Amino acid sequence: MSIISYAQNLEDVMLWKALKDVANGFYIDVGANDPLIDSVTNVFYQNGWHGINIEPINTHFERLVLARPEDINLNCAISDSKGRLDIWECEVRGWATLNRNVADTHEKKGYKGQWFSIEVKTLAEICAEYNPEDIHFLKVDVEGLELSVLKGNDWEKYRPWIVVVEATIPDTQIENYFDIEEFLIEKNYIFAYTDGLNRFYVSGEHEELLPSMKYPPNIFDNYQTYAEFSALQNIKITVDENNSLSQDILNLRKENSGLVELVQHLEYENFLTQKHIDEILNSTSWRITEPLRLIGKIKKRSAEMSAFKSSKLTKKIIKKLIKVVHDHPRLKYQIVKIIKRIGLYSFIRKLYLNVILSNAPKITFYNKQMSKNGKNILSLSSGDGLLSVDELHNRIKNELEVAKKSEVMSSELL
Repeated sequence: MSIISYAQNLEDVMLWKALKDVANGFYIDVGANDPLIDSVTNVFYQNGWHGINIEPINTHFERLVLARPEDINLNCAISDSKGRLDIWECEVRGWATLNRNVADTHEKKGYKGQWFSIEVKTLAEICAEYNPEDIHFLKVDVEGLELSVLKGNDWEKYRPWIVVVEATIPDTQIENYFDIEEFLIEKNYIFAYTDGLNRFYVSGEHEELLPSMKYPPNIFDNYQTYAEFSALQNIKITVDENNSLSQDILNLRKENSGLVELVQHLEYENFLTQKHIDEILNSTSWRITEPLRLIGKIKKRSAEMSAFKSSKLTKKIIKKLIKVVHDHPRLKYQIVKIIKRIGLYSFIRKLYLNVILSNAPKITFYNKQMSKNGKNILSLSSGDGLLSVDELHNRIKNELEVAKKSEVMSSELL
């Protein structure tokens, strides 16, 4: 069975090698710290084991309560006598200690911490309260006070199958296990294995476990570290996200494939059209016929100008004919007779009046004293100069007579 190792130094792999056949086992973790990171017991909890986690630091204890509801979680310290003691805590996880020498060493290295009071119990007291039937392993990591923890147990009544205890001065490789080993050998425990940080001891009642702890964790133990597992999970998530994105892109391409083909077709058609135009413009025949196209443009413009001039000439001729008719009453009579027969009288009459009015002098009348002899004259702003009232009267009279003759001839035609 493959397992994930959460422990700092593969301690859980060594314990699993010896105890993997135990179902629903029980553990005691003194200095449990975090329920996941560097945890010796997490792999066992995931496989149906339960136990007692003892953690004096509040932040770690609260996480244990949340992550290990099936465990017994105690917020206290363990020593060889009960009461209250001061514990030192700093920002580095796992460095909390009751040992003042250890705290002083950390502070000399620049790590600042603080002391606070904590309840202290003995291991024998806790075992008596919860009375486990078997303790399959006991793990002790209390930053330099491991021997005090061991001395606080009743080794006649509560005998863990395996004891794992930190065996170096905190944060160093200096071995510090001699008193611990002497104490445990006296309690009928056999040294089984060391990993450079911890030492493993097996009780005399369970010597059958010794062969499983002969070699360190290796390829045959079928394990994976939590760091490796997390990295692979992150890679898998990233790959899944990329695959999902790639699939979305493929789906989008399929949905828009028709539009893409249409755009490509139109682009190709535009390319062919432009190519054809370029071929025509660059051809020899196009260059040769350029003078002919220029002549055609000139002829077209000349025709437009001729039509415009012709229109103006026609208007002048019509005006001239109307004026001639106006000056010859007999001719005017015959023309009126003819146009009434063919139904063009109204149209010709309007045209006639427009021509006559447009040719009439623009006259403006105004009163003014002009002569020295006191006679009143009426001045006309016209090409004829000044007209007396009598002369103006005669001109109007003549115009009225001509108009009257025209009306008589018109009535005779009717």
